[in-house]
Amino acid sequence: MEQDAERREQRHEERHTFAARELADRYNRVIAEDLQGLGLSYDLFTRTTTRNHYAVVQEVFRALHANGYVTERSQLSAIDAATGRGLPDRYVEGTCPICAYDGARGDQCDSCGNQLDPKDLINPRSKIDGKAPTFVESAQFFLDLPAFAEQLGGWLQTRKDWRPNVLKFSANLLTDLKPRAISRDLDWGVPIPLPGWRRPRAPPPHATRRSRRVKPSRCSAGRPGLRSGIARTRPPR
Repeated sequence: MEQDAERREQRHEERHTFAARELADRYNRVIAEDLQGLGLSYDLFTRTTTRNHYAVVQEVFRALHANGYVTERSQLSAIDAATGRGLPDRYVEGTCPICAYDGARGDQCDSCGNQLDPKDLINPRSKIDGKAPTFVESAQFFLDLPAFAEQLGGWLQTRKDWRPNVLKFSANLLTDLKPRAISRDLDWGVPIPLPGWRRPRAPPPHATRRSRRVKPSRCSAGRPGLRSGIARTRPPR
């Protein structure tokens, strides 16, 4: 929810020239006040731009990378033709190549539910100005999801309290797992914690309590959603 809000904030910044930090702070307060209005409270209500979020994401990344579950490969990335800036997946819309829905995003199609990449879309367009993005070859980091298929399948077989249709749906997802990019060419997000990869910016000075750290292990499987939190810049040549 917090990451989706910050994506909307960046789009708002592009259109109305507000500072992204100002918008992020504003919506963080709005969400917190809404939750309080519903009678909900949290010991720790964090956000994407806090130091503890950076630390946890980077620790998960290091654990996956050290155990061979994150690898570098090249793929086509969407670039705004006017500004030369990388476009987040959800900033790109077009026609779904699977169900022909004209409103699919660069990360998934809400009509058929399939995961997509911006390059998969038919007639892709930027949500900022409606123009077609430029696609360039770019090095990214991929999470090896197929490596976890057998382990996840075994875990699903222990779910005796799940409905049969839910189990079947989940098992079918495992048959089509593919490596998934978890980094993007953005000037915001969590910096990649590897030598030779420059930090897009220093972590923000939010003073928040640290959340529980993730213990590095071969089972520290991250989520494809991390692709929205990891930012990369080109390494020096």
